[in-house]
Parts: sequence; C-alpha cells; structure tokens
Amino acid sequence: MKYSDWLKEWLECFVRSVCKNKTYISYSGIVNKYLVPKLGGYDLAELEAVTLQRFVAALVTCGNERTGRGLSSSTVNLIITVMQNSLKCAYTIG
Repeated sequence: MKYSDWLKEWLECFVRSVCKNKTYISYSGIVNKYLVPKLGGYDLAELEAVTLQRFVAALVTCGNERTGRGLSSSTVNLIITVMQNSLKCAYTIG
C-alpha cells in the first residue's frame, strides 16, 4: 500500500473519529502539503529511517516553498508528530 493511500485511510478512520475537528483539519493540511507530495509515492514497507530523516532534514533547511528557507521548529515538530502517529498506527494494525 502506498503511504499516500494509508494517510487518507488513517485520517478518515483513525483521526476524524477520535480527534477534535480542529486537529483533523490541521493534520489534513500537513498530510496534503508536506507528506503526500514528498513521501506519498513510497510503499509503506519502503519507508526507512534514513528516508524519513532526509525528509526532516530538508524541512529544516529548505522546507518553506515561498522563501526557500527552513520551516520553524514548531512546524517541523507537528509534521513529525503526524508522520509518527500515522506510521505507528500502520505498524500496530499490521
């Protein structure tokens, strides 16, 4: 399964039903703006720690599309949180 497909499933089945609407909207924005474009094409089994670390490093150094600079630490931390939660859930359910 592609990570992008899993993210859609995770948002609808696990986030929307448990979290507040504001959290769902925030997570959806992160998924659509950052995770799907850069990591969505990977199969879940292909996502390795080094791939994820390179993605995070790119966010820190040049993640802002408007300026070409790095994203704020709070934005990067939110992206990491969404990524971690989605991958932990995928791992838990197999």
